Amino acid sequence: MEMNFIFKANMKQIILILSIFTFISACNTPATEKPDPSLTPVQAVKLGAPSIEKEWTIQDYKSYNNYLDSIPQKAYPRISSLKSKKLFEKVVSSIHQPNISDTNYNVYERVGFCTDLQMTETTIMRKYVAAMQNGSEYSTEISYLMGLSIINSTQLITIANELIPTLDPNGESYEAQMQGIQQMRDGLFMQYDAGFRCLQEIDTYSDSDRMIMTEYLVSNAKPILTFLETNSPPSNNYIESFFDLDILNVTDKVWGFISREIID
Repeated sequence: MEMNFIFKANMKQIILILSIFTFISACNTPATEKPDPSLTPVQAVKLGAPSIEKEWTIQDYKSYNNYLDSIPQKAYPRISSLKSKKLFEKVVSSIHQPNISDTNYNVYERVGFCTDLQMTETTIMRKYVAAMQNGSEYSTEISYLMGLSIINSTQLITIANELIPTLDPNGESYEAQMQGIQQMRDGLFMQYDAGFRCLQEIDTYSDSDRMIMTEYLVSNAKPILTFLETNSPPSNNYIESFFDLDILNVTDKVWGFISREIID
């Protein structure tokens, strides 16, 4: 009973965290360049940010999220800042959490870890999106945060693929459990589709920003498309979408990267 409750709760979280709306909000967002009032890692720690000198846990991501609440939107860490670059790089480099893949935890606990991280990372991304909507230039940071969400989705897929064979087709909760898996597929489909939408936003994202998103989309394509293969519409439509990107105002540089990674 407890495991079924945890499973259902986590499936509901998955639907929320894979919502398309954050991604669509990130697209179509005007921005203006502002001076860099961000803080150094040492200054940030004094306001509650986690240290960059240690390995981050999910709790550290939550502390980073709280840190963003303590500073003005225009002072968020950014990748181009001499002051806050290392702090934002820590956000990007810590997405692979050891306990998510640690089999000493049962599969339901690891689903919980993964969804907790995804919800926190999505909240962080929403704050950057809101700041960009208010005039701060964070398109590159949002590109990275979108990518982190996709990486975490692949981590979740790994756990889901481990979980699905353990479900009892004769169990009372089997139908509800499989509905939860299908809802997860639906959320992934929307998330991946939204990534393609953002690649088309040439007025919002620079070529380098869209290269960042493209690398995340391409490098994580195999596990996501495989997981979506039973979804409708067919996931192989995305392969066709990759091939069609050059007519959707994506630059030759982006198209060349996709061609090398997928066609070759």
